[in-house]
Parts: sequence; structure tokens; C-alpha cells
Amino acid sequence: MIYTAKRDSKRFTDQTANRTAIKIQAICYRRLAKRGRRSPYHVLTPCSLSISVESSSGNKWILNIHSGKCFIYVLHQRLQTKNQWARDDPAFVVICSLLLALATVAYCAAYDHSAAHAISVVISVLLFHFLLAGILLATCCWFLTNAYLREEAPNTCVVEQRVEWLYAFDVHCNSFFPMFVMLYVIHYFLSPLLVAHGFIPALLSNLLFMVAASYHHYLNFLGYDVLPFLERTTFFLYPIGIVIILSPILILSGFNPSRYFMNIYFSRTL
Repeated sequence: MIYTAKRDSKRFTDQTANRTAIKIQAICYRRLAKRGRRSPYHVLTPCSLSISVESSSGNKWILNIHSGKCFIYVLHQRLQTKNQWARDDPAFVVICSLLLALATVAYCAAYDHSAAHAISVVISVLLFHFLLAGILLATCCWFLTNAYLREEAPNTCVVEQRVEWLYAFDVHCNSFFPMFVMLYVIHYFLSPLLVAHGFIPALLSNLLFMVAASYHHYLNFLGYDVLPFLERTTFFLYPIGIVIILSPILILSGFNPSRYFMNIYFSRTL
């Protein structure tokens, strides 16, 4: 009975992915038509990773707007075409790194006085905020999913499936990008207000960090929830509860995360 239910669930997921593919392709064709050009691909798949910058940019756009559909669609495409869960080229990682470096340079231009210190800040942000943090998070999630969250096979004839480490890192990249938009791009334009003294700047800064962290963990949950052989994936939603509990405490204590991190990384005292 469990196997039949899982098979029905997989059939429903495939049908959902096909409908999502048509919708996403229509959206992207309309966007390309507005630009006055056509996609170089016979079938445009913005949620599948290609070394093309246009495809990776479409991936990021769809990820921010239709995150749940994006995960379903990209897994369906990879499994149908490559029989694997993870991406097989580094375009998404490269573009995320470049965008993160550009955003950090913009912060350094506004809040730093030393070129040498700015270079060290860019390198440290790339290494610690994105790569090393991603490797650590992906390793923890990879271990937890394979050790505790995999569904038991109904019989010995079923091929045992495991979460690939590269897929866990893909989930980190997908979860990181919307957080990057909120905490690096939007935060940059709001920083004159957020780093000011007072209760209102501290409140707005904490709310922005709370939304970014919660959405990051939600996307992390979606990345594993769509895998048909995992169960109890709501475990990845628990950090959102911790974030929601801590935020009022930090607000009432007057802690301003924007001022805290800006003073740590940049030489200009706020």
C-alpha cells in the first residue's frame, strides 16, 4: 500500500512538473519577446542549469517568484534527461559568486576607506558567507537526510536512493540567492536608514533579517521535500521557529544587526 501511494505521488509530481514546465516556458518566452529576441534553445528551461548566463539568470528570476514550482520542475528535468538530482556544471555557483563580489564591492565603496581592506573583505565574504558556509550546511543536510530522513524501501527489489552531496549544495545555492537579494541588494539601498540610531532602524533591520533567514530555511525545506524518497522533511522548517522567537527578543534589546555586521566588516565607524 505504501509503495502504491508513493507511485501515485510520483505520477502526480510528474504531471505537476509538466504543467509547471509549460507555464514557466510561456513566462520566459514573453520576457524574451519583450526584449526583442528569441532564446537560443529549442526548449527554454530557465530552472535547469546551463552554462549560459541567460539561462542561469532565468533560473534566479523563477526561483524568487515561483520557488516551489522551480524545485519540482528542475528535478523533473534532471531526472528525465540525466538520471541525477544534482546540477552538472558550475554556472549557478559562478554567477552567484560574481554577484556577491559586486555587491560587496559596492558596500566597500560606500563604507570602507582602504582598497587593501576592501579586497580582503570581498575574499572573506565569498569564502565564508557563500562557499564555506554552503559546504558546511550542505554536508550537515546531506548527512541528516541520508542517515535519518530516508523512507524505508517496501521491498528489496526497489533501488535504494540517496541524497547526493552535490544536490545538497545545489539546495544551498538556491536558498542563498533570495537571501542575497534581501540582505545584500535591498539592504544596500536601505542601509542609510537601517544603520541609524534608534528603535525604528533596529526594528526594520531585524524584520529584514528575520524574513531573509526564514525564507532561506523555507527554500532549504522545499529542496528536500520534493524528493520522493525522503520523509519528515518538516524538520528543516524548525529553524524558522527559532528565528521568529529570537527576533522580538533582539528588537526589544535594541540590537541592530545591520550596524553590528557593518561595523565588523568595514572600516567606517557607524
